[in-house]
Amino acid sequence: MGEMAKALKLRNGGLGLHVIQFPTGKFGYVGSVPADIYYVEGASQDDIQKAAQFGERFGPKRRIFDTYADAVSLAQSRGYTVIETKQDK
Repeated sequence: MGEMAKALKLRNGGLGLHVIQFPTGKFGYVGSVPADIYYVEGASQDDIQKAAQFGERFGPKRRIFDTYADAVSLAQSRGYTVIETKQDK
């Protein structure tokens, strides 16, 4: 892949979908996260735009999961692939 293709991929959110464990012990998405799984149910497009424009604290709440498996399951049920790291396995 050429340098321009790599730059375009990163600019367009080509980081991949990952699940991490937060210091609280809960799990959530990072990377290239589609809006339909990133935010809680009922988030309007206006709310999502506010978050993009003014920062997450002004937008809808993000989804947080009790287990890694719950986060992966939701993503897969919506047709997304979670990139797993060595420590996830």
